[in-house]
Amino acid sequence: MLALLFLIAAQESLADKAVRLAKDPKANRDELLKLGTGAIRPLLELKEAALDPVLKELRLSGAPADFIQIDQIDGCKLREPMPIGEVLRGTTWVDPIVAGRGVPGGSYQGNRTDFTASVCRAADVEYRYVRGHLVASTAERLWAWPAPTKVEADALKKAAAQLDDAAPETRDTAARLLLSAGEASLPFLDASDAEAAGVAARIRARYAPPVFVETLFLERQELDDAGKAVLKMLRETKAPIDFHGYAVADAMQILFEKSDVKWSVAKAANVTVSSCGVRESAVIDAIWWLTVPYGLDAGLKDGKLVIDTRENVAKIR
Repeated sequence: MLALLFLIAAQESLADKAVRLAKDPKANRDELLKLGTGAIRPLLELKEAALDPVLKELRLSGAPADFIQIDQIDGCKLREPMPIGEVLRGTTWVDPIVAGRGVPGGSYQGNRTDFTASVCRAADVEYRYVRGHLVASTAERLWAWPAPTKVEADALKKAAAQLDDAAPETRDTAARLLLSAGEASLPFLDASDAEAAGVAARIRARYAPPVFVETLFLERQELDDAGKAVLKMLRETKAPIDFHGYAVADAMQILFEKSDVKWSVAKAANVTVSSCGVRESAVIDAIWWLTVPYGLDAGLKDGKLVIDTRENVAKIR
């Protein structure tokens, strides 16, 4: 019996564990918090009000201790619905994908996090703390599913094969499973198969450009001494302005005129920055906000900072 219980525990996915612990969130609070942000999506799907305190702590994990105590918001009273991008402008980075969602009329007050939470809840939008900023977006774009277990991977592999099944019901069931697993399904989908390619395209459209990627490529690169010196300078130099409304290329040019870093933008340079309040932030964080949310990334090559698509930057050696 003990061996069987051990086997079951070993195969239990993070999502399954989160759901099991959520049956008594008060008693299991510490265990739920240990699961990290990967537990947020399965917890959200339960739609249980008792989970709100745990979800709030997970959303703000990594924030300074005094984060929720500062920036008291006077609040606002909306006589009619208003786009969430306008309501939260100045307090929260709002993902362009959800910026047009309406916030119903009503009174919204509290400190920065409580104000953001109430507005996001009203607009059916999620939020989390990323690189010193509150971010409002969709759950899919804020939290990636954790890597699948072997049992889950086998199920995804089987479902991918069933996309060619003669029975429409079997194909539909397989597609729903693959879509619900999100990016975890992509390695099992054959791009040469039309049905599989269609499922993969729907997954990528839902998740890209991903807001939840937390590090720039240059922060993951194995840099030489010169590269490390550039990275150190980027972390220590402050960004002086708010880049809201600038094209990425224009914002980069202004940013690096202040910091003496050479740069190049190969693609997507004309994307307009919808909101990016990085005044007095480190330049490294300003680069993040000017790239990652728009499907771009940053890396160092031959002493130059390169801004490009994530795929192209990943090829830098």
